[in-house]
Amino acid sequence: MKVWRRCATVGLLLFSLLFAACGGGGGGGDELARNSGGGGGGGGGGGGGGGTTSFAFSIPGFGANNRATVISSFQPPGETSGTAMSVAVSSTNRSGPALSSVDFREEASEHPPIWDESDRYYIVPRSLEPVVPIDSGAGPEDLDAARTPRRENFAARFQAMNEGDTTTFSIATTGQTVTCRKMNSENESQFCTVFAQMVGGQPVMNKSRALTFIQAWDSNNPQMPGGGIYNQVRAIFGSEWNQNPTGGRDGDLKVVLVFLNSSGIGGSNFLGFFSTGDEFPKSQVPNSNEGEILYLNADQPDFDIRATASHEFKHLISFNQKVIRQGQFPAGAANENRSVDEGQAVLAEYLAGYTLAAGNSFMFNVVRNYLQSPASFSFFNFGSNNYGQGFLMHLFIRQQFGDQVITNLATSTEVGLANLNARLPVSFAEVFRRWTIANYVEGLVGAIPANTSYLGAFNPRGVTQFGTLPGAVPIAVPLNSSAQSPNLGAWTAVYLQYTGGDGDVLNVNGSVATGSPVNLVSQNAAGALSSILP
Repeated sequence: MKVWRRCATVGLLLFSLLFAACGGGGGGGDELARNSGGGGGGGGGGGGGGGTTSFAFSIPGFGANNRATVISSFQPPGETSGTAMSVAVSSTNRSGPALSSVDFREEASEHPPIWDESDRYYIVPRSLEPVVPIDSGAGPEDLDAARTPRRENFAARFQAMNEGDTTTFSIATTGQTVTCRKMNSENESQFCTVFAQMVGGQPVMNKSRALTFIQAWDSNNPQMPGGGIYNQVRAIFGSEWNQNPTGGRDGDLKVVLVFLNSSGIGGSNFLGFFSTGDEFPKSQVPNSNEGEILYLNADQPDFDIRATASHEFKHLISFNQKVIRQGQFPAGAANENRSVDEGQAVLAEYLAGYTLAAGNSFMFNVVRNYLQSPASFSFFNFGSNNYGQGFLMHLFIRQQFGDQVITNLATSTEVGLANLNARLPVSFAEVFRRWTIANYVEGLVGAIPANTSYLGAFNPRGVTQFGTLPGAVPIAVPLNSSAQSPNLGAWTAVYLQYTGGDGDVLNVNGSVATGSPVNLVSQNAAGALSSILP
């Protein structure tokens, strides 16, 4: 089983954005508000086909306190592209020769994935660091053989055990086999069975802590009173495998939660994971634990464990909705694209109450990681630190179109770009365009258009207990210069910013790949939105 992959950039398409400015009058800059002097051409989503589309903008009175930010993204017809798009820019503010040349070009970012998309066995972790799982020896051909008729019923294997009984679990992230104790009796839980790793003859969590977690899972999530994590996540994202046969792979109607210490799970920064291999019999995956199982790091604070449980439960559900389909395992069933799946999993944390405001440091770190360098992330090419991009996209979709659209995406048997295009009210390309603008303009002073806003749910420039989020960070491009943007992989956004004008008009002209949008955001002072063109 291959678990790391790099996709080399095959070629490079170079599209130019030519900035030229004419002499003229000039003022301080508040004339920028909703100016009508811009040309059209750049807005709207598209499919990134062949050819180029020209655009033209005009900003009068571009002075020292003004900012002009070009926002563009490479939108090819599919999820990936054999080429990259680089944006070339040149500008003057008043007539004059270019004074400098700046080259930002680099290979399109290819963060190493934790799995290969062609494999049917993988782990889906919640971690700030890359994780290399142990090879199970099971490839796609082995797991396709698991599409066999299911027995009509199984014995409820984990539920049948008594409190205090021990069993072993194979841990996909370490290759270890650990002994765990069952921490609850069956009448103490409704939707989960808890096991804890034994270390030095003692479980890594005590009975009281186990019961507190069970209460949060079953009926009283402290971050979202009125229900438990189990039903709150299922209400939006669908169901785990629990039918055909009853109870799924292990015959249990309860989800198994295995608590490990940091050493047992794979490291102190490793918060939890779900292994799809557990949904297959040992005859196909020898290290399968044969059940609907989540693995959680007991060394983490309870808040983070509950957030992680929400996240990993979404993955367990997704594998059923897309691949297992309540025991059918239909031929050709595909796993959800990793960016989509991880984005929805972090959204599951958010919807269960584990938000930035509530103290979710993982969410803060992954969101900031994306906003600090958006040109480094290709949406459909998930990498080890790419949780933030997918989360922000799905939060934006949820705020714009409602929970039902998220449910439709999560429970559909389609995946990836096709699923998004089929179930969003507008094309994914148009949503992507609006979202890239929202990541920059949300939090600025001024009237933010509703369709480029998180509508109050989130501020990408917000102050949190962990620090201040930066909004989408632009690449500074000097006036009187020529420059090349970083190479953009498929579905990657870039922000190019000009500041320090001399008060003259700034004309913006150029071209992008047909179907790939370009907008210009002007500010009449730092933090004060003036207009979004076109």
